[in-house]
Amino acid sequence: MITSWSPSRYSKYTECPRRARYEIVQKLCPMCFKGKLSGGFGSPVSCDTCKKTVPEAPPLKRGNEIGKNIEHYVIGKEKALHAEVTHPGVVKIIKGWKDRFKHGAVKMEEQITLDAKWSPVSKFTKGAWFRGRLDVVEFVKRVAKVTDVKTGGIDKRTGMIRADKKYDDQLSSYAVSTLAQYPTVDEVEVSLLFVDCAHKNDPVVARDSINLTRKNLPIRKALWEKKVKAMLSDRVFAPRASDACRYCPFSTSKGGPCPH
Repeated sequence: MITSWSPSRYSKYTECPRRARYEIVQKLCPMCFKGKLSGGFGSPVSCDTCKKTVPEAPPLKRGNEIGKNIEHYVIGKEKALHAEVTHPGVVKIIKGWKDRFKHGAVKMEEQITLDAKWSPVSKFTKGAWFRGRLDVVEFVKRVAKVTDVKTGGIDKRTGMIRADKKYDDQLSSYAVSTLAQYPTVDEVEVSLLFVDCAHKNDPVVARDSINLTRKNLPIRKALWEKKVKAMLSDRVFAPRASDACRYCPFSTSKGGPCPH
């Protein structure tokens, strides 16, 4: 069973419970379908049976590279921004984070780990109920401004942002977990920053409807407890066939164990 959740785990489960079982519970190798994967968190992911290393998808590799550069630039480990971070508005925002980081008002890649009562626990806690990571959180008095940095998500023809609804659950989980983590914060404002946005367009997408006050925190907590209940109690992990099966490494068309 899946015993803990994160925004990415929940997204993966809602797309297809069967794939979630292969990747999260079994850690099944997508190349030989026999071995178990290990590694990650900055190190190569490899199979204990076929000994192959899982290649990192180019868009993911690029996103991780740019994200790490932005983090290191803000905290002072790198002197220059990535060559592909050129949007004037994006650069201005990042430089603002850098200035406020020096005064302790900004945190980068902030980890949040909670138990089943929504109480903060150490990130080293085994079996923690929730794990999340905030790209950027900025504190302005008693307001926390959470920004999720995105690469991609752009219409290649127009340069316009494709701010899909798929981001809403992610931002909602960030809002509720931030209030749970920081008891002195009264409100959380969430937004997306699209690094690859065309220069003529605003790179920031605010999600005002997902912003959260402490007064409404119990309602949002109850909502998320209901949303993740199916995932955390599932023992069957029924496959959810869709057009996405074409891209799934475990699909029957690729020789995988899934019936679809």
